[in-house]
Amino acid sequence: MKKFDLLLLFLLAVLCLLLFGCSKDDDAPQITPPFEEVEQPSAEIVKIYEIKKRRSMPLFGYDMYVMKLSDGKIKHVLRWTLGIDLHVGDRIDYKTFSLVPDEISTLNGYEIDIPDESNSQTASSRSLIASDPIETDIVDMFEQGMVYGIPLLPIATLCIETEDGTLITVKKSKDNSGLQIGDRIVYNVYTLFPNEVLALKKLR
Repeated sequence: MKKFDLLLLFLLAVLCLLLFGCSKDDDAPQITPPFEEVEQPSAEIVKIYEIKKRRSMPLFGYDMYVMKLSDGKIKHVLRWTLGIDLHVGDRIDYKTFSLVPDEISTLNGYEIDIPDESNSQTASSRSLIASDPIETDIVDMFEQGMVYGIPLLPIATLCIETEDGTLITVKKSKDNSGLQIGDRIVYNVYTLFPNEVLALKKLR
């Protein structure tokens, strides 16, 4: 995430506390920055997906890794300023933001920033074209808290692996809360965001 956006949010939070007053007691609770980085234990990548996801502006898609780790955790990271490729078997040291625990903020010493729109890989494309319906079985499924834009808050997102190994994502809702591994589904996406579901229906 852009450090400027994070700093601005933190300063606004501090300003609100000053406006509404706060205790001067030495025993008063300490304020924890909402985007404080939390160092995580080193882990090995046991499975990795490459996807393209919307971020910040709706007409821009960014490359992202979604990774299953040897300690059972699942994390995702934007590839924009990563500077390295990741593979199964790689051991990673990483940090996450306290408010967005599923997204890696620093990996092997590289700080991850949100890319500028002017430099986006898809900045030249302005059309949103829906794909044809795609029918498939759900091979695997798990949940991630993913950020889509401002406010920089995680939204519960279902990550679904299809029978051809593709990982698709859809915001969790009452309409898809009953999905299970083995279900037959039909879905479509915007061609600009081939991993983000536009509409999805369970067939059986």
